Amino acid sequence: MQHYDKLVGKIEKDLEGHQNLILLIGLAGCGKTSLAMALITRANPQKTTRVSLDCIITMASGYNYDSELRDFYRALEIAAVKKSLSGGYNLVIDDTNITKEIRKLFIDTGKEYQDIQIVGIYFNIPIESCIQRRLNDPLITLREQHCQKANWADIIKNQSNIMEEPGLEERFDIIYELDENSSIVKVKKSALQTPNPLFIPQIY
Repeated sequence: MQHYDKLVGKIEKDLEGHQNLILLIGLAGCGKTSLAMALITRANPQKTTRVSLDCIITMASGYNYDSELRDFYRALEIAAVKKSLSGGYNLVIDDTNITKEIRKLFIDTGKEYQDIQIVGIYFNIPIESCIQRRLNDPLITLREQHCQKANWADIIKNQSNIMEEPGLEERFDIIYELDENSSIVKVKKSALQTPNPLFIPQIY
């Protein structure tokens, strides 16, 4: 967790002074939940919440995902998102968020509220690393004692096949791209976030 604390320290300046909707974007096993917990702990902890579809599924159906309840799970998640944002909280969405369609659902919801800063954190991490991390996750081992064991190699490869890299055209204000060492390798900011080098303030 220590390296995630350092990462949060680097992005805190961009988060300060805003109510933030933070979308974590990446394959299973890339480290999203660990970063989400660091964000909750470090980034204004009294006003930061987390929503996770995986936790909602566990709450509603135990450890067994029911495809017939897919819309029900998502409706619970969106309700939690709206409750958090309307309450003035920063919100971390701890899902894979690998397609533009899914991200649009959350971004559109965020844009219903005034002055919400939309932040994307994109884990650009090799598939092999994600698979290994997932297989070594003790929580997954515990969960699979109560449900059918998943083929995480196939699941993560399938996720990779449909992964769409996030872009500012989706109405993000800021996108951070991370490598497998949780280092920031690229930062994209919208025009409203980037100072105009041609702007010359008028002095009266």
